Amino acid sequence: MPAVAQLPTSLNQVIDSQRLPADSMGIWVQQTDSNTPLVAHNTDRLFNPASTIKLATSLAALLELGPAYTWRTDIRATAAIENGVLRGDLIIRGTGDPGAVSEEHWRMLRDLQRMTGLKRIEGNVILDASYYMLPPGDTGEFDGQPYRAYNQLPYALHVNSNAIRFHILPDGNTLRIEAEPPLPGLHIENNLTPANNGSCDAWQRGVRYDVGENRVTFSGSYPVSCGNYELLRTAVAPDFNAAELFRLHWAQWGGELTGQVLSHYGAPLAYEQRLMTHISRPLADLIRVSNKWSHNVMTRHMALTLGAHKMGEPATIEKARVALIEVLSSAGVETNGMFIDNGSGLSRHARITPTQLGQILQVGWNSPRRPEFLSSLSISGIDGTTRRQYRNEAKSGRCT
Repeated sequence: MPAVAQLPTSLNQVIDSQRLPADSMGIWVQQTDSNTPLVAHNTDRLFNPASTIKLATSLAALLELGPAYTWRTDIRATAAIENGVLRGDLIIRGTGDPGAVSEEHWRMLRDLQRMTGLKRIEGNVILDASYYMLPPGDTGEFDGQPYRAYNQLPYALHVNSNAIRFHILPDGNTLRIEAEPPLPGLHIENNLTPANNGSCDAWQRGVRYDVGENRVTFSGSYPVSCGNYELLRTAVAPDFNAAELFRLHWAQWGGELTGQVLSHYGAPLAYEQRLMTHISRPLADLIRVSNKWSHNVMTRHMALTLGAHKMGEPATIEKARVALIEVLSSAGVETNGMFIDNGSGLSRHARITPTQLGQILQVGWNSPRRPEFLSSLSISGIDGTTRRQYRNEAKSGRCT
């Protein structure tokens, strides 16, 4: 089907070169100081927005929660600490900190020891994830890739979004594989063989990655001339990841644990002793990561937080959906027909029109939150998901 005549010639040339039907796309271009679009095509037709829906989620979070909003991780106990010993359970309750990473978790346990003197836990450690009430999900449902980091489901005590960075390191005639972080309970079976020949552009450089129960197996042939290689994947359930990180970091600080690390998803647990609260980085910092790098897990956490903030705990997917629409509508976005199911765009069902997406951008531009919103967008040729666009061209650094 030919492109439509009213579009600029340059756009028609792009459409024709891609052999795309003109009715399969919507286009909206408007200057920030104007109410009249420069280009408008199918602007009121609903399309699947993919990751551009993150703009809606992050803006709604900024408007409702504010740029200084932080997430709490509460640490409590079922007994008093005496002479550095807890003869009871330690309870860690998360609220879905989107930016929790290994370094922060490590420092949190250091702060716990420093503030309380705790060194030995003679009960269990209970990971309380009850802030989220979510149905069971399938990490491979979207594209059949359950071990890709971008497919991970929300979890109220995520660390590193449940991702592990595997380093493949040529070492003479052998290949070493190291996991970051090195979870104590994760077994790595290294069946990789070094090769003198092979393409560094091949899929995963010839590395095959398979997952079993708390075990990963690497096989295939790896060309050693390619040097070091990193593979970001998931390997374990999120509660296992959180439990093993506790064991790892607690031991690194000289802590002892005689019991187990258990998971809790039901009603919030009663806390008898308040020990400390760890505070996350502020929302303004975290959306710079989630938007620039199109981070699905972080954005889904922000949507769930928004729902719980407006409608009370526990956070649910339905509360997140309703809250997102309410906040955007109150800000002046026409939300009729808009459907946002998880806030990240990792969906076959999300729908939004080009006009609505344009209104979201306009609201962000006119908002007092403009500095935080704009600074979260990827800059072409510079950073984020558009870092390779217009590189070494005049347009580099001028588009978001």
